[in-house]
Amino acid sequence: MSDKSNYSTEPQDIKAFAAMIRKIATEIYERTVPNCVKRRRNADKRKLCDADIISLVIIGELLGMDSERCWFGFAKRNLGEVFGLFCDRTRYNRTKRALIHITGDIQRYLLERLPTARVGIIDSCPLPVCEFGRAHFHKSYKGYGAAYGCCVSKKETYYGYKMHLVIDENGLPVAFELTGANIDDRAVAEELSIQAGLELLLGDKGYVGTKLSNTTLIALDRNNAKHPKTRELRQLIFKKRRRIETTISQLTDTLHLQKVRARSFWGLCANIRLKILAFLTAVYINCLNGAENILAIKQLIFY
Repeated sequence: MSDKSNYSTEPQDIKAFAAMIRKIATEIYERTVPNCVKRRRNADKRKLCDADIISLVIIGELLGMDSERCWFGFAKRNLGEVFGLFCDRTRYNRTKRALIHITGDIQRYLLERLPTARVGIIDSCPLPVCEFGRAHFHKSYKGYGAAYGCCVSKKETYYGYKMHLVIDENGLPVAFELTGANIDDRAVAEELSIQAGLELLLGDKGYVGTKLSNTTLIALDRNNAKHPKTRELRQLIFKKRRRIETTISQLTDTLHLQKVRARSFWGLCANIRLKILAFLTAVYINCLNGAENILAIKQLIFY
């Protein structure tokens, strides 16, 4: 666990909360990022270093600020005591997107220090990039796999992407993949299982008939199944699968995953990674605090 001698993990106001996130992010950044990145050309002349930019993104996501312009303006006016000088918003945005691979290293660092399990749950959620009526005129994502798809839970057609997610049974996101909205869930199950590296995956009816090379996948039966599973096994799968529904709900409601404001596909990918990083950071802080429910990220922020 992290050394807490230099900062508190029980913030009393937004400045203390920002200082806490900055301390933790800087500590993890120094431990995970290679020197070739940290000491790149003109790195010492930047007003906001990489760790500060990552910290600002995490704070904004956890506070539910889905507009980058609004959040950066608010932080510049109110968090100068914590971060010092601020760079231009355009440079902030460019650097944030350029750090997409670094955020992956930080995510792995956090997952290694959180209580994980060997059983996972797999599912997907829709990511509409615009209102359905504007889909025909929308140009930002054309040529990048955006397509029309159906959201079964809402019984509606949308235009955009589908995020395929694997969490462990404790609720921690361990792998994700972004595809067009028209791609079947089973098409990316193999790749996700390799990324996740779990022994067993549980899925809903959409994964019936999926065979994986290195992982066992058990899916809920369809209504017309010839050899249905036992009642006890069905109840166990159904109970375990509630965890991924809760995690997706936290990502969509608290971190605004489905509010796509990125103007490019790569910006969208960076935003998804950063939202997952913010989620894991909140869980990590709850773990440091000895919280009874480490996944209760709202209690950390809106106490």
